[in-house]
Amino acid sequence: SQFWCAKQMDFMYKTLIPYINNLDEQWTLVHLGDVFDSRSVINSKIVDEVDKMFKAINEVCGKHNTEMIVIGGNHDYFSPENDSVSFLNIILRGYDNITLLTDTSLVVENGNKIDLFMPWYEFNNIDTLKSKIEKAGSIGKIGSIFTHTDVNFDEEFSSVLDGITVYAGHIHQPVNKKTWHNLGSTFAKDMSDANRQPGAYILDENTFERLYNNESVRSW
Repeated sequence: SQFWCAKQMDFMYKTLIPYINNLDEQWTLVHLGDVFDSRSVINSKIVDEVDKMFKAINEVCGKHNTEMIVIGGNHDYFSPENDSVSFLNIILRGYDNITLLTDTSLVVENGNKIDLFMPWYEFNNIDTLKSKIEKAGSIGKIGSIFTHTDVNFDEEFSSVLDGITVYAGHIHQPVNKKTWHNLGSTFAKDMSDANRQPGAYILDENTFERLYNNESVRSW
């Protein structure tokens, strides 16, 4: 929907981008997956608008000598069973300050701990998750994992993630379970998001607050 896209862009240009552009301290902008909803057919006008938005974010990141990290979600791949083809690899090419993770993880040193950024397919494969955590753990203690996944996971996942804080996209509504935080979407998508005020999250030393979206359409 071009109308829905336009209202989402209002939040990006009027709230989020000015907010990060005016920050004095160092920051990193993280997208937790599902840039688009459709896996295979995307309106060309919307593609153009999204391209302009990422260009604007890329310029702000360059100005502040930082980056945006975009993590692949399940809707960012053409097939739920195929993680080799993602539309993000086409639209986000050529941005110096945007790191795209669709088929690999990223390890970042954060003070005395390690942050691990993982796309949908790597996190949800228990063997791959174990391997990535073990490899990152050889560098230092893992503090947080940023990914795109469900909030319901079995005991095997729980044991692997013991002591690690997880920040995830995928579920629209915010869900918090001890060290597991599903932050919810930045925009209301449909009536399943009714009576909720979405927005972005400001994360600082494992405490977070909301940057509310008062621009986009909301459902009641």
